[in-house]
Amino acid sequence: MLTEIWDELKEPNIAPVSEVNLDQLNYFEDNAKWLSRRKDNLLKELQSILNILDGGSPIVKTINVSKYVPSLIKIANTLPPTDKAYLRMWIKANMGEDIVLNDYWKNQLAEVYEHIKRDCAPGDYDWNRRGIIVADDETGELLALVKGALKYEELYAAGKVNEITVDKHWPLDNFDECWKMLLSEARRTNHGLLVVNVNDIRIFDHCWCIKQLAKQEDTALKFNEYVLLVIKDIPWTQVKEYANEHNKGEFSAMMDCFYHRVYFEE
Repeated sequence: MLTEIWDELKEPNIAPVSEVNLDQLNYFEDNAKWLSRRKDNLLKELQSILNILDGGSPIVKTINVSKYVPSLIKIANTLPPTDKAYLRMWIKANMGEDIVLNDYWKNQLAEVYEHIKRDCAPGDYDWNRRGIIVADDETGELLALVKGALKYEELYAAGKVNEITVDKHWPLDNFDECWKMLLSEARRTNHGLLVVNVNDIRIFDHCWCIKQLAKQEDTALKFNEYVLLVIKDIPWTQVKEYANEHNKGEFSAMMDCFYHRVYFEE
């Protein structure tokens, strides 16, 4: 619609009074103090937007114009998490804060995507670990980056993603029942990506089960997938402490051989 509107503004058949003579243009030297003050104000406005997105208060009274603040507060309460994470990344990039995955993680996740595209065919990338862990992700930025590198939306549209949530409703007090549920979900994943959102830390009572999803040593289990373990609202340090207390041997084997934990570049 906007293009059509601009198309209505035809170029007038009027010759300019005179051609622009660059030698006659006025130039002004920039004012370093003014530029510095303007930059500081812009950074404060950007930080205020971040504060509003996180449910906090702006550090400036106005963001460009004051009428934007109520709108931002309303938007922050309704914006989908993935959109909010993208907006945060865009703002931080413009503030000079690089939020990136290092090349190692980019390459690893790109190869996982390529392998899934080939239906996890045997012989392809068989050195890759089948487990990926995303934790310490309070803002959702890291998870958004990981899903972007995996081309998650494309895999989902192709039916290559099964996303589940392990919470208090799971039989986490029963090893056999927990394993049966995980195995059932893995078999439904269609040689793709099983996303396990962890909302209950007690799943780490069963590190053998989590390990086996990525290890896949028993062909009779009949699943051939990658596992994306997303730790929800639980600090990674707490996960390690809990797992080492309840299932230290299996947790160590799981992390040493079968799972990557993706983290921001330091």
